[in-house]
Amino acid sequence: MHRNTIAALAALALAPLPLHAQRTPAQRIEAAQLRSARAGIPAALLQQRVAEGRAKGVAEDRIAAAVERRAAGLARAQEAMAGRATRPTAPELSAGADALEAGADGQAIRAVAAAARAEDRPVALAVLAELVRDGVPVDQALARVTAALARRGDALARLPEQAAAAHASHGPPAGAGRPAWAAGGASGAAHGPPAGVPGAGQRPGSAGHGKPEKP
Repeated sequence: MHRNTIAALAALALAPLPLHAQRTPAQRIEAAQLRSARAGIPAALLQQRVAEGRAKGVAEDRIAAAVERRAAGLARAQEAMAGRATRPTAPELSAGADALEAGADGQAIRAVAAAARAEDRPVALAVLAELVRDGVPVDQALARVTAALARRGDALARLPEQAAAAHASHGPPAGAGRPAWAAGGASGAAHGPPAGVPGAGQRPGSAGHGKPEKP
């Protein structure tokens, strides 16, 4: 899919529905899933959000709003990582969307995706998201992640621990990013990568044991 097509689909995902087009929550969820499917985003990334919300008894309108936000975030992550020889994987898209929700920008997502090896990319994006969510300014978080990728070893996995220690010693730095769910007004945002995305120090395929994000 050409980059222009991806950008157009991302714009559609971000565009609000007209006021006259009042839809039920189920219709809104279906529309978001359809837009994502047309853009080539794996359906499971939104289906998981729906399943988590319903399992917790969240109201359908809040689930619909969460799915719409997630669809928009995934579209933005896909656009940021477009142009490579291979399509972004589901873990990469999910971690990229998390980083965007935390307060990172498309330029940072693109830079991390370009600097990381394929097997490290989901972890690197998840660490970027965690650093920004914990209050590290985006430019500093990006510099730390790219430097850790160059050092390899366990440097990337140790970044969140080092940031937490610095936070405890000196307080939160200026430019703190927003929690992943701040845009939707929900409370109790979970820290760390979402279900299906490797945590720091894990490889793709080893995730799935942490707490899922709240919709």
